[in-house]
Amino acid sequence: MYVSDLITEDIIDTWCGNDRILIKSPCGTGKTKFITDTFYTYAKQRSKKILILNNRRFLKQQTEKECEGKEDVITVKTYQSLEQNLDYANMMLGEYDYIVGDEAHYFFTDSVLMNSKTYKLMPILEEIDRPVIFMTATPETLEQWITFNANNIFDTEKPPQIEKLYYFRKRKAIDKLLKVIPLDEKVIYFCSDLRYMEELYNQYKDECMFVCSESQEYYYKKYGFTVEFSEGRKSGSIRYELHKDYLSIPIIHK
Repeated sequence: MYVSDLITEDIIDTWCGNDRILIKSPCGTGKTKFITDTFYTYAKQRSKKILILNNRRFLKQQTEKECEGKEDVITVKTYQSLEQNLDYANMMLGEYDYIVGDEAHYFFTDSVLMNSKTYKLMPILEEIDRPVIFMTATPETLEQWITFNANNIFDTEKPPQIEKLYYFRKRKAIDKLLKVIPLDEKVIYFCSDLRYMEELYNQYKDECMFVCSESQEYYYKKYGFTVEFSEGRKSGSIRYELHKDYLSIPIIHK
């Protein structure tokens, strides 16, 4: 089921004032398409403005690309850009009729480690007299923080995409697993130890990509991996949600 199947224009008609809407939606359920298609059309016909907030520059760039030609209605910013000037944020948010908080779990995950101003931005989003639409695949903590009207909670109910989880204590297990991957399959390995990641990359460099945050300056410059949006390129297979400031990712192609 897709978000657009759940939320029609008749439902959007009911959103007003300080309504808080929760969309529980994992990857592949059409969150962005709903905003750039159904919601955009609805807002344009009524001369309304939509602000989308993202938690990553890469995701912001991707969203902006999907909103090309629709800038008359949709503006895209990052949460962090608002956190830099909360007085401006408070004023600027009032210029929009609808505020969409994409990847809304941001408030309770890595943002806590990076910027204490997040604690002040959240109350602004809670109190502003505009409908705020929170979208996330992991809403549990958000639901403890904000009380949502039952009529304003939408769940795509997509079945779990992970069939089984296995846990290993030793890195040797990773080495063995990588050697037995079928030729037509791919692996994404999340790694917090950059030295081991580099070792792994050098072992498989003809078959993989080394992806890390710009904040890891030494490795970012050394491997010079740049994310591209153009179709038909190897980099096009990477989803931008994977770029975390505290994670680095070699993507192994077999």
